[in-house]
Amino acid sequence: MRDRKGNVGIIVSANTRGGTLSASLSKYKSKTNAPTIYHQKGTSAQIGGSIDIGASLGLEYVVFPDTTTNDVYQGTTISTSFGVSCIPAEIHGEIGYSLVYGFNIYDEMNYIYNMIMEW
Repeated sequence: MRDRKGNVGIIVSANTRGGTLSASLSKYKSKTNAPTIYHQKGTSAQIGGSIDIGASLGLEYVVFPDTTTNDVYQGTTISTSFGVSCIPAEIHGEIGYSLVYGFNIYDEMNYIYNMIMEW
């Protein structure tokens, strides 16, 4: 994931979920109103669903509070996947916790520049 402030990273999440049964391999694309990737860590809640006919298309809405600022951010996720489902459409809700691991590309480039200039 990345943001407009030069931060690049990955998000690792553990979720508890309820909904109709399905199993799939998915690709996700999310967009949030969080100012940086680091505002997406912590607890979140999601609700969504998908339509499955061998290949599926899903849409989710996510809400996550920032415990540092007490702001609440939100976003949407679109997913495409291949898998199996009991019925051709599924709905679900999730509560999860996420960790964000990342770095700032501008800070890293500045560090490299300073190392070269001091050499």
